[in-house]
Amino acid sequence: MVYGQGILIDAQKLSGTLTEPEYLLQRFKTLRQTGPEGISKIIETHQLDAIISPGISDASPISGYPSITVPLGYESDNMPFGLTIIGLPYSEPQLIEIGYAFEQITKARKLPPIEFTE
Repeated sequence: MVYGQGILIDAQKLSGTLTEPEYLLQRFKTLRQTGPEGISKIIETHQLDAIISPGISDASPISGYPSITVPLGYESDNMPFGLTIIGLPYSEPQLIEIGYAFEQITKARKLPPIEFTE
């Protein structure tokens, strides 16, 4: 099947209560792999303050770890794109400091054009 339709068909076979053992086991594995064995391990092994990723990183919301996205630039069609900064649990104040410092140095954000109508 194209475009991941099989995933949707398989999902219809479940109760939707999010209590099936298979779901709970996979959720636990995903949290562990993206959190303690993923983001935490990278930050601690390399003694980092945070991890940066161009665009939006899926690892942070999946793991439940905090992140902030700041303006990085613009595509040729003026579509903005950002830099995502991911931290350890409860590092939100540090992520805000890093994001703010990045914004002040780069000045990448620009106001969107506003069209006035009558």
